[in-house]
Amino acid sequence: EIPEINYVTVLLFPLVVVALVPLMAWLWSLVRSASAPDRATQGLAAGKVLFTFLLFVARQAVQAGLCEEHPTNQFTMIVHPSVVCWESTHAPFVLAGSLFMGLCVLPFVAACLAATLVHRAHIARGRFWTSTYFWFLFSNWRAQHYHMGATLILRQAVLACVPLLDDFFGLGSVVQFAIIASVLGWWLSLLLSYAPYRVVVAGRADFWISVSLIAFAAVGLALELPGQADIEALKIMIVGLLCCIFLVLVGPAAQLLMKIAWPSRRFLLFLCHHKAGGGVLARWLHLLAEKQTGIPIFLDSDFLDDLERIFDIVKEDVDVVVALLTQLTLTRMWCAGELATACLHGVTSIAVIAESIEEPDAGFFQQLEEGWSAGEVAALETAGVTIDRIKTAYSQLFAGTSITLDPAGSMNHQLSVVGQLLQAGHAARGRTFDLLSVCECKKWPRARRPLEAKVAPDVYERTRKSFVQSDATVVVYTTGAGSETTILGRLLQAMLQESVQVSVGLQLAVAEWTAAPLVLIPLITRDILDSPAFSTSVARCFSHGTPELVSVSGCPDFPFPSPAFLNAVAGGSLGDCPPDLTPELLADAYRSVFRILALPLSPLASKAKIALEVGEVARRIRVTAVPKSSRLALSRVESKASREDTKRSGVVCDGIASVEGGSAE
Repeated sequence: EIPEINYVTVLLFPLVVVALVPLMAWLWSLVRSASAPDRATQGLAAGKVLFTFLLFVARQAVQAGLCEEHPTNQFTMIVHPSVVCWESTHAPFVLAGSLFMGLCVLPFVAACLAATLVHRAHIARGRFWTSTYFWFLFSNWRAQHYHMGATLILRQAVLACVPLLDDFFGLGSVVQFAIIASVLGWWLSLLLSYAPYRVVVAGRADFWISVSLIAFAAVGLALELPGQADIEALKIMIVGLLCCIFLVLVGPAAQLLMKIAWPSRRFLLFLCHHKAGGGVLARWLHLLAEKQTGIPIFLDSDFLDDLERIFDIVKEDVDVVVALLTQLTLTRMWCAGELATACLHGVTSIAVIAESIEEPDAGFFQQLEEGWSAGEVAALETAGVTIDRIKTAYSQLFAGTSITLDPAGSMNHQLSVVGQLLQAGHAARGRTFDLLSVCECKKWPRARRPLEAKVAPDVYERTRKSFVQSDATVVVYTTGAGSETTILGRLLQAMLQESVQVSVGLQLAVAEWTAAPLVLIPLITRDILDSPAFSTSVARCFSHGTPELVSVSGCPDFPFPSPAFLNAVAGGSLGDCPPDLTPELLADAYRSVFRILALPLSPLASKAKIALEVGEVARRIRVTAVPKSSRLALSRVESKASREDTKRSGVVCDGIASVEGGSAE
């Protein structure tokens, strides 16, 4: 018994679907924005709905043309066997399919293709309507693979139209399977070659679903040839494939639900900073913080492969965003985007004021818009960051928690700041963090650990005096003319203290030497040529003995002086000379520093590269310049590091291995 067909329902169904798309989009955007959404938001939501269900909508549109042949040589619709194809009863279905194609599928596909073709050209001209209204098309892909959204739409459209090939062109099942396998195989090759998805889990799910679709097509082809296939075995295969697809879909869905219910973020802190103004300070705070917690701290220099996902990292994998405020931090596009993303998604932001700055006003934001290039604005627009959201983020940043940091302050002060940041990060995870443990600094490497360090809050300040002195085995000297120079010296001292396992000291400004160290490491920065303190300190050090010099350049574009400069120094160009020195001795101090090849130190590079550079500095320290009690320790360090380099063939190590068998001291 064949049921009667309600043709009114057939005609209204596509119209209802077309009407439901914007309604669903409006509801979705209303839930997301918690306010009346604008037209752009509704357009984005409608595009996302159509993008997700395009294969279903296209399949409904082509069903009107899918017919099957009966033994009576009549053709009827597959979905409605009582309807004879291409007769009067078939007309409403053809009309409904045409409405689907004309109102949904074809305009949507054409609009997406057009937006993809003009996207890059429009961004170059400073026009961002493609980024605004077609964000659903580009949001799932890496920036350089923005065209993959349109490619996926074409794939879905082709797969939906493959069944029509048999009715209109008489192509059999084998040809249809070949087309499906070719399209999906080409798509799999794109996924394997480019890894275009921004989220790795989404790429893996798409890969396995595509593989399952090919397997389904193969099983369907086998069912078309029942005389040559075991039907029962094919049924088992179909059930198995369905289970596999279910598991592939359930895995990411369960992961997403678990992330929503029990959020587990990868990074405790995210250091938002201006590279030129606060890059060295950010690296120093990162080093201090990671010594006190086993949870990773995000610093962009260590995750260069993830920079295009940096806004997603702020949104999904960070507990607290630390805005390291220097003069130009808030004017940088990436910093503005990171803070706006944190504000938009409810991530805690803390301002660490390293330089005196004022809260942004209307004039500041006007200069901000005028100063950014079209490409920078496009990158922010693509990530959903607008100037209004940046204003909101900045106002909340200054209204919330702020910590004042003196970059050239004492170690106790800087450790206190780091402790407050770690305490805020652990509080965001619902945990407590003991500030006293930071002050005690149990994980911090040093040559001496007094027993009374378990109680006193200022123990680190007292302990560091045991090796921040002129009579240490190895002394790092820097002029300390600026906060960046001071921090760079502390960074080198701390990492060397870990590497060589001997007493490493630090001298700032004009050093008063009581004895010459065995190894002197002058830190070459841009200000040493204008500062008489540098040559004076080095010359006084040589007056107490002859230390081994290991020069380290912390300035990659340092202008090394010419012989004319040294002759001018010998002639008294640096001004009044101290009573115990002569201008010739100051010139000799410069000559002794610049006579040897300076090793590089790149504080703005990744942690692995800095560790490698510090390891090279440690190797330059000759064993003959170290006390006999430490020679064996250093020889073990150098031999083990050499073996590591030979094994890894140049791969960056995490640092020189620690010394076995007791204290190096």
